[in-house]
Amino acid sequence: MLTATLIGLGQIGMGFEFDEKRSKPASHLGALRQLKDKISLECIVDFDEEKLKNAEQYYGAIPVRLASAGDFIDSPVDTDIIIVATPEESHYSTHYSILYDAQKRKHPKLVFCEKPLTRTISSAYKVVSLYEEKGVSLCVNHTRRWEDSWVKAVGIAKSRTYGAVKFFHGEYSGDPWRVGVHMADLVNWFGAPDYNVERIEVPYLVFNAVIWMEEAAIAVDFNGATIDLLRVDDSPRYSGIKELASHEGWDFSVVSDTPMLTAYKNILNHLEKGEALACTGRDGHKAGELVEEWM
Repeated sequence: MLTATLIGLGQIGMGFEFDEKRSKPASHLGALRQLKDKISLECIVDFDEEKLKNAEQYYGAIPVRLASAGDFIDSPVDTDIIIVATPEESHYSTHYSILYDAQKRKHPKLVFCEKPLTRTISSAYKVVSLYEEKGVSLCVNHTRRWEDSWVKAVGIAKSRTYGAVKFFHGEYSGDPWRVGVHMADLVNWFGAPDYNVERIEVPYLVFNAVIWMEEAAIAVDFNGATIDLLRVDDSPRYSGIKELASHEGWDFSVVSDTPMLTAYKNILNHLEKGEALACTGRDGHKAGELVEEWM
């Protein structure tokens, strides 16, 4: 049985679990609740006493409840996994404290951090280097890395069935470090040699992309709700011209667990069987590099 500490009970830490529209589990606490037989949640950390109470009501008894990351660092609580789900401005100091300030415990086996890893490239590089130096696994929660539809799309692109990836075009709205960093991770994940990403200044969610290959394209619309494979075919409108047409043979629908639960299963397999992490600290650092270039 592995043990875990959850630092931060905000939206991704717990709050999304109570959003009726989201597939469950949608939060760290929700995933840990479903995996009680494999991971024991030993400690929760948040300054909001009401959230600590709500977490126990939802999850069940948790041995230790603390008010701050500092309290956790100073405590003798010793767990295999530490989840960092605090505001991103605090990520760097939290990572540093986990590895250097804690005098009463051994290092964890793995830290699962919300994106972005940090909000600057220099600090992200330091964080990744620290974990590698200490031999602690670092996983970053770029959720699409564990989502069926995206895994299938990347698999098609990397298989070269339709030739090499030629170009990635993406559009997003919102904060570059909160939303744009997901698009940056996709650019890296698809391995596009050239790309264009635009930030759209509108007060609603935009997250669309087209990945162009030599003989096909993958079109992502409605903020990722639909992913289509378009293949080269004879144009129905112009003689002697090839165009892209929808290909019904590919199904990008989600058929397994939610990304959060899949992420935790990946972490379990990494710690117990040596399975590669789908999104590492290095991946998080590379995504941040692109965001910093765009700003």
